[in-house]
Amino acid sequence: MITQPSGRQTMKKKVVGLLIAVLLCLSSAISFADSTAAATKTSADFTDLKDLDAVTKAKFDAMIEAGVYDGIGEGKFGLTDEMTRAQFAKVAALIFGLKVDSSLQTSSFIDVKADAANGYALPYIEAVKAAGITDGYGNGIFDPSGEVTKEQLAAFLVRGLGWEKDVYGSAHVEGSVSDWAKGYVALALEKKLLATGEDGTFDGKTNATRDLLVKSSYQTAVTAYDNRVQSGDKDQVEDESLSEYELMLQKIKEADKKIQEMQGTKEEAKEETTTAPYVPSDPPAPYVPPVQSTVATPAALPASGAVILGTQVTLSSATSSAAVYYTTDLSEPTTSSTRYTEPIFITNDTTIKAIAVKSGSRNSSVATFEYTLVLRIILPYSISPMAEGEAYSGSVAKLSGGTKDVTYAVTDGALPAGLTLDPNTGSITGTPSVSGAYSFAITATDSAAPQVTVTKLYTGEITPAIVIAPLDLINEAAESGEWDNVDALIFADAGVTGVTTSNVAAVIEALSSNEASPWTVTDIQAIVESVIADLAKQVALNSINEAAESGEWANVSETTFANAGVTGVTLSNIAIVIEALSSNDASPWTVTDIQAIVGSVIADLAKQAALYLINAASESGIWTGVDVTTFANAGVMGVTSVNLFSVQYYLDPTVTTDSPLPRTIVDIQAIVDKVIQDVAVDSILDYLNPMGFGSPRPTVEVFERAGITGVNASNIDAVITELEFAYQETRNDPFATPLSSKEQIQDLIDLYFPEIG
Repeated sequence: MITQPSGRQTMKKKVVGLLIAVLLCLSSAISFADSTAAATKTSADFTDLKDLDAVTKAKFDAMIEAGVYDGIGEGKFGLTDEMTRAQFAKVAALIFGLKVDSSLQTSSFIDVKADAANGYALPYIEAVKAAGITDGYGNGIFDPSGEVTKEQLAAFLVRGLGWEKDVYGSAHVEGSVSDWAKGYVALALEKKLLATGEDGTFDGKTNATRDLLVKSSYQTAVTAYDNRVQSGDKDQVEDESLSEYELMLQKIKEADKKIQEMQGTKEEAKEETTTAPYVPSDPPAPYVPPVQSTVATPAALPASGAVILGTQVTLSSATSSAAVYYTTDLSEPTTSSTRYTEPIFITNDTTIKAIAVKSGSRNSSVATFEYTLVLRIILPYSISPMAEGEAYSGSVAKLSGGTKDVTYAVTDGALPAGLTLDPNTGSITGTPSVSGAYSFAITATDSAAPQVTVTKLYTGEITPAIVIAPLDLINEAAESGEWDNVDALIFADAGVTGVTTSNVAAVIEALSSNEASPWTVTDIQAIVESVIADLAKQVALNSINEAAESGEWANVSETTFANAGVTGVTLSNIAIVIEALSSNDASPWTVTDIQAIVGSVIADLAKQAALYLINAASESGIWTGVDVTTFANAGVMGVTSVNLFSVQYYLDPTVTTDSPLPRTIVDIQAIVDKVIQDVAVDSILDYLNPMGFGSPRPTVEVFERAGITGVNASNIDAVITELEFAYQETRNDPFATPLSSKEQIQDLIDLYFPEIG
């Protein structure tokens, strides 16, 4: 009999040998590579993975060899590094088998660029968005370099596996988890995608590491495989012609089987090393799943059939609080389909498939509702006008609608005498033989099934026959030159306004000289209005000329001038204008002549106003409101902003005493000219005086303004040189008269440059 200690030792040896054999098999099985893939990386290629236990290493090897993960640098995996959102997007796209468009260069997110930092992840980010796993932070922001929290990771994995319908928002989770994430975290923990800490809590707001990402994505891949098998895709999963994604899942599942065997062997070895023999307990009671109610199948209103364009279909379920999801592309509805929130508009033949879903209950069966679109027939609102005795061609043919051939019939009243209806086209043709009111109803019938009809009532008035329309009479008269049958009434009948017995002759004359006939009513109206305007001008001009001839101006006002086309005449200046016209013997005038006289009067009044302001300021010494423009308006030349102060000073009657107030324009101009001259002389003397005010070198123009002659462009340099010498000589000679006046300067120029004089 073998003793207990030796038995334990023997069992330990067996277990050790078995573990070694299993690990050797596992190392070979989860490489996922044939003889051509010997260079595939494993956990052994990364220094920071060497201390992992055998089971964890096996999981890492499975994910690394499947191409889901790689290191962050030469020989380093980055086990404890925090995971970025860009990294997660790539992992999610791979483990969920998402469709990835690797040619994408632009993103729907404004912060995702095809750059060196995150460009590799751009197609994966768009793939997870399209799959509904994440839509970023809103407002077009994804934050690819940002971290992923553990609770966000839980939500992403649950959504990727299509479990969102099983999420309960009120689920309880021990630890720090946001309210919105509790349902996701609880489900991820229940399904063992994630695990709590040693203390049984889950810190969902901390950032996820690459270590956690590998473990959770490994478990997610295994779960994805199991889901496909349970849903009936086992044959497809085990088929030899599998997609890359399916092969990846299958290899990871094979690795998981080995890992499960290895863990089972460990447990067996542990049990066999105990001193007490194993005594099996009573078998557990069979698991009886709870009975779940089934959500009521959705109902539709209307419930299938032929409908018209724009019909609104409402969906509902008899189960309280159930959500309804539907499709219109013949695909089977799921919770990823469109959720019903508002009526569905029917715009073409449509098949709606719908299911109802409620948490804690089984989904309803799929309800199918089929709608055939019958387009409503739209008839014309009215038909074209009719005239007695004139050939007519109108139509009541549909504007839109109907699905097959439409026929037309008069179902109430009768067509006007002389007209017929084509029942196939809806055309109404013929010649109305009687004027007056008409009323008839047209019914249009669509030959499609179900049959659609529409009836519309048409009413109107057939215009009585007119032998010759007034407009035609006017155009014929213009063509022939015979206007005997055209008077003011004919113009009125043609729709032309403003023609009277007093101006009809002028209108006819204007039309006769216009060779653009035949005219429309609009053309004639424009000519008439031009004639009326010209006549009004002529009447007013005649009134002005007659007043000038007779000297009687009582009936002439500023309005008379305006009617004549003369501008600028006002109540304040009309008396002066009339005075100017009365003193002008050149009448009769044209409008241009009168306008010229009015313009002269206005200019003279402006000069007088400016002259008054200048004299008033000269007398009061208050020059506010009197500036360079005032002098120009008065007709005084030469006043500038440079000499304005000097001009104002010399206009003071206590300064210039030889020119009493009020002064004329000539008086003021003389004072201004003297100021200009004195300023110019002073600038020359200031230049010559080295102790002066630094005036600029005088130009020929300065000498001209000073009234000094004999200076031109050819001798100005020599003149200035002689003046500089003479100025200094008179200053240095105590007996000489200093150079200080215009006359002295002129004398020197005449002395040294007599040839100019």
